Amino acid sequence: MILVMAYATLIGVCAALSAAWVLSSSVLLTLITTGMLRVARERRRAAPVKMHGAPVLITDDLGPAVSGFAQPVVLVPRWVLALDESKRQLLLAHESEHLRARDGRLLWLGAFAVALLPWNPAVWWIARPGQGRFCRSCRTPSKSLPASSSVSIRRS
Repeated sequence: MILVMAYATLIGVCAALSAAWVLSSSVLLTLITTGMLRVARERRRAAPVKMHGAPVLITDDLGPAVSGFAQPVVLVPRWVLALDESKRQLLLAHESEHLRARDGRLLWLGAFAVALLPWNPAVWWIARPGQGRFCRSCRTPSKSLPASSSVSIRRS
């Protein structure tokens, strides 16, 4: 009898944990999908231009960033146009390095890994943005960037 009660309790705990897993994965996938739809909407509205010979999309306020999995593009917010030439060139070189290194794909894959395994702290730690884990172009010096390129580019 005790064994049956313990088994029933275990089944209940497993069912509760499974439900929590499905719920948290659903919430995270919804957030990812919402973000993807927002970026897709901004990409459709963005104005394609050439900046220093490279194709970019000018957005109202999204970016600077690389967006897209199959066909990644550089998104540049309108305020970047007010920066001086050297800062714009540095910003574009940095984003071009993200394109070259395919960092955007790794970030999306990390986000989906977190959504599918939300209970795994190691996946969260590996997939979190920053720290250069997925940003390969931020970890290694670029041959296309000047040695004195440690300038801070911020929106004023």
